[in-house]
Amino acid sequence: MPKSAVDIKTTFFFPKHSDQKFPIGETVTVLCHVHNDGQFAYNVTAIMGSLNSPYDFSFHIQNYSYKPFGLVVKAGEEYTFDYQFQLHQNLEPVEYALAHTVFYEDDSESFSSTFFNQTVELYYPNNEYDLETLGQLLFSLVSTAFIAALVYYGCSADPKGLETLKKWIPKPQSTQDDDDEWTAEHLQYTSGTKKKKFVKK
Repeated sequence: MPKSAVDIKTTFFFPKHSDQKFPIGETVTVLCHVHNDGQFAYNVTAIMGSLNSPYDFSFHIQNYSYKPFGLVVKAGEEYTFDYQFQLHQNLEPVEYALAHTVFYEDDSESFSSTFFNQTVELYYPNNEYDLETLGQLLFSLVSTAFIAALVYYGCSADPKGLETLKKWIPKPQSTQDDDDEWTAEHLQYTSGTKKKKFVKK
């Protein structure tokens, strides 16, 4: 990897993860601030990064894309470049070594500056969909247990169980008196009706 130029100063910032804890499976943005403190212009060509083992930096776990820029930073100027990388969904929630490097050049030589090289922590993000699904599953289990309890008490020979079941079963709207009244009126109407004979002419 090319050496860094003494005229170029770099700093970093993670807008949404200033604590340097990153969610597994999601895209993370890092900002690279480049300040040209020299007398000559530099062409910032690209940024790339990698996720490495915290015990052996030469062991690369995940390499991130090479993002080209091609922006000239003149003497005394400064620019901020954004770079996105996605943490693989199969990574474990442990510590890793994360490194990001900016590449640039002048008229005669190429340079690079690693603006971030530290140990970071990965974690599983909270998934609203999973929480909602879990809530629905728990509701279904409670409902099933409730119905099973009603069936058990209903089929049980224990009178107490039958009494408990009756408490949970809603009573019908109509009363016995209403049924008797309707039956009496119906019988009275049908008994008072004469059958009509049809005669063929």
